[in-house]
Amino acid sequence: MILLTVIAVGLLTLSSISLRSSSQGEAIATARANARMALMLAIGELQRQTGPDTRVTARADVLDEKNPPVLGAWKSWEATDHETTGDFAGRPVSPGDYAAKKKARFLAWLVSGDSATLPNTTPATNKATLVGAGSVGTGADREKLQVNLTPSEITVTGKRGAFAWWVGGENQKARLPKPYNPASDSVAGWSAQSKSHSVVDTKPFRLEKLLDDPTPAAKAISLLQTDLIADKKGFFVAIA
Repeated sequence: MILLTVIAVGLLTLSSISLRSSSQGEAIATARANARMALMLAIGELQRQTGPDTRVTARADVLDEKNPPVLGAWKSWEATDHETTGDFAGRPVSPGDYAAKKKARFLAWLVSGDSATLPNTTPATNKATLVGAGSVGTGADREKLQVNLTPSEITVTGKRGAFAWWVGGENQKARLPKPYNPASDSVAGWSAQSKSHSVVDTKPFRLEKLLDDPTPAAKAISLLQTDLIADKKGFFVAIA
């Protein structure tokens, strides 16, 4: 009887562990499915708003430094906004009120939820952190570079889930590749170089060796990780 009791207790324990593992695995699968769906929605919205060549993107803090680092999409000036005849043919026609025109050409903020309204990206317990402190580094005013959004909830057959997404502009990032040499050592050659192959100043980040060998740059995907490939001499100063 004692042996049977031990076997029964062991089987019950194993069964409860299996049930918990199964439930945990189902939750993980649901979370991954929601993440894939959020990625697909972000890519779809990016293609819809910025697909045409006439679209312009810019971060919200370009309009006001107090705004969060959220990417927005606008319509650019159209052919009907240019002179067609006379000495000024091809030049843009002044709209008179640029602020009103830019507001009218605004399309959306590239975030989940209400894309027409600039979101509040400050940290909160009910928000999903998409760009956290580990990505923006430490220092004065670094918290405003974080992106925390209220997730959009999903309810299917009694089960609840949530997702959130944010699009960051590659044109707003500093790249650290090996610079190209200009086609010709002239004003024209250096002018073309600055427009198409310019690189960030590597000295403040102690990354001057990347100018000779850019390979280690591929290993650093955030500000803090650049310290792992930087020159160990000197002190790293976070630039706000």
